[in-house]
Amino acid sequence: TKTAPNNGQVVGFVMYAEDCTDPKYLAQVYQMVTGQKKDGYRSAEDYAKDIKNYLENIIACMPGNVYWMDRNCVYLGCNDNSANFVGLASRKEVVGLTYKDIEKIAGWTVGHTASWKRDDLEVIASGKPKLNVEEDLSRLMPDGLPENTVILPCPYETSQMTKMVGLMSALPNPEEGPPSWLAR
Repeated sequence: TKTAPNNGQVVGFVMYAEDCTDPKYLAQVYQMVTGQKKDGYRSAEDYAKDIKNYLENIIACMPGNVYWMDRNCVYLGCNDNSANFVGLASRKEVVGLTYKDIEKIAGWTVGHTASWKRDDLEVIASGKPKLNVEEDLSRLMPDGLPENTVILPCPYETSQMTKMVGLMSALPNPEEGPPSWLAR
């Protein structure tokens, strides 16, 4: 922006824009994200789908339980461990489910997920993360280890967007010592 020297009025401005739907530009973005080069001209939608699938496949393989929900605590996705934890055959089956649905699928008694939903809604409402929330999973399964949960807000304004991401990992058993990978 350029202003006149005496009275501060705007007398002109400079603008720069780049077409982010240009296939050449998207091919560069795809290569930056995935480390792979895609030849040929493709649509913006094709590149967006490929990048989304690439990132979802990384999340799918992550250890622990990873899940994300909208502002109404409706699942938008999860990793493979989360799907297995509740008895789903595929992580794709979780999309659109609620905690009430998960209780039925997993065969848990009503109310087992109430504290999870309460924590998630608190993070969504406050916009502040909850860190190191210890969950006792022995009430859900006989061999359930305590889990350490981190719940992170996602500050998007659109109701269709993710509002919360949860990460759960087993706490080490103090009698067994630190995990082998930590001792290296």
